[in-house]
Amino acid sequence: MWLHSANSFIRPAILGIGMAALSSLLLFSLVASPVRVEGVSMVPSLSPRQRLIISPLLARWDLKRTDLVVLNHPQHSATNLIKRVAAVPGDRLCINSRGIYVNNRQISTWTAGSCTPFMDITIPHGHVFVLGDNLNCSNDSRTFGPVPVTRILGKVVLSYWPFSRIGIPR
Repeated sequence: MWLHSANSFIRPAILGIGMAALSSLLLFSLVASPVRVEGVSMVPSLSPRQRLIISPLLARWDLKRTDLVVLNHPQHSATNLIKRVAAVPGDRLCINSRGIYVNNRQISTWTAGSCTPFMDITIPHGHVFVLGDNLNCSNDSRTFGPVPVTRILGKVVLSYWPFSRIGIPR
């Protein structure tokens, strides 16, 4: 009798725990995942050790210029980067001695120099061009070129730590 009543309690408990684990896995892999900022390439927009929530789903459907994204490094797959989308498919991006331009509109006064080549490219279908906000300390598309959108892990939707920076990062 005792074994039967224990079994009737254990089975639903295990099923409930399994469903909760599966739901959490789906939530974090599709809807939202936590990440931590490492390095200074996004200063002043993001600071080192700042905590963010990214949405893998939004990165697939709603990616546009100026979005902050987390991507898997195109040349070092063990490394993830946080960058800003500067140009989307079909955009013409130019980096020259006067600044950085997207579709003939200046987006930065940072100029090409001894470390960065002059560029004039059209972003291919299925790719984006990403830049760090701190252009002097950023490993970004100026080095490795346009990034396939399949390498984008998520779009930044919220900052939750430190408390002084809670909100939607811009």
